[in-house]
Amino acid sequence: MAMTPPNGPTTGKVVGRRGFLAAIVALPLALPACSSTKGSDAVEVSASAFPLSLTHSYGTTTVAAPPKRVVALSSADADTAAALGLAPVGISGSASSPWFTDAMRDIDGAPPFLLNDKVAMPLDDIRNLDPDVILAVGGSITRADYDKLSEIAPVVLSESADSGRDWRQRSALIGKVLGRSSAASELQARTEGAVRDSVRDYAGLKGTTVLFAAASSADGADIQVYPDDSVVLGVLKDFGLAPAPALAKVKAEGRATGGQKSPVAYVWPHERADELTADILVASISQDDMASLRAGGKIPALTTAKQPSLFYAAGIEDQALRSGSALGVAWAGRNIVPELAKAAYYEQQRSAGK
Repeated sequence: MAMTPPNGPTTGKVVGRRGFLAAIVALPLALPACSSTKGSDAVEVSASAFPLSLTHSYGTTTVAAPPKRVVALSSADADTAAALGLAPVGISGSASSPWFTDAMRDIDGAPPFLLNDKVAMPLDDIRNLDPDVILAVGGSITRADYDKLSEIAPVVLSESADSGRDWRQRSALIGKVLGRSSAASELQARTEGAVRDSVRDYAGLKGTTVLFAAASSADGADIQVYPDDSVVLGVLKDFGLAPAPALAKVKAEGRATGGQKSPVAYVWPHERADELTADILVASISQDDMASLRAGGKIPALTTAKQPSLFYAAGIEDQALRSGSALGVAWAGRNIVPELAKAAYYEQQRSAGK
């Protein structure tokens, strides 16, 4: 029986389940979650560091006191606030996730208002929520939006492009802004432990090379390949995987998006998909494309890829890898790492059979 992960088919050499289980001990998917603090009253909130001033690319943001009403504009912002025991009053609609919902169960507070993702920046809804602080640490907003949002409440951004891509630094910054730095340190320690537990029984995963690329089923659509300093590659590196050497060619010959100084991704011609070589290619696709794959469809841009181990990430799986939050990383460790370990094992078997 060929491996078919819960989020879609994986190509590669057919290896039986017994062969895999005989080679490594399976890690249960139900490892204890990276638990959030039990109730907002149980979290230590320190006011001694306030007023707090933060410098970023758009200027300086001053937070007068530990905020109680927070609007979170990304998954990382929403997840971290909830993990630190503070229920956001509003979150981006796309920030809702199983791990966020689970963290909210332990917090006293009403469910957050879901901001409309189809609106570029729902200023009126944000204004009506009367926030003390607007968190935009995990996302990117324009200078124009920053100026408009700053008229509503202090807007917190990453202090630099590099610091905004690592879940540890995001957690620390949001913890500081919320006056919950001690809780943020505990969250990091728990998540680091969850990461170690998730890979403990998968020694073969360490050093496995990986590429993360977004692809579409549209004819002629090119591929977006993410650099080694991206949020998602940072998460995959946490699990012991290594960026594939092919990334050097992608960075040299691909077209950068988001600016040459700090590119979000590189556009790669679909005709050259066969050059995207790695032990595992993680392909980010839409849920519609995933449904099509399960019905026998295909992703034209990847049909020429010489990739024996192809893992499709859509929906929640894709969100977990991209979230850049401690909760998303812990969820990925429990639910995605076992599938990546299988893909790594198949590739090792294929290579040994050459």
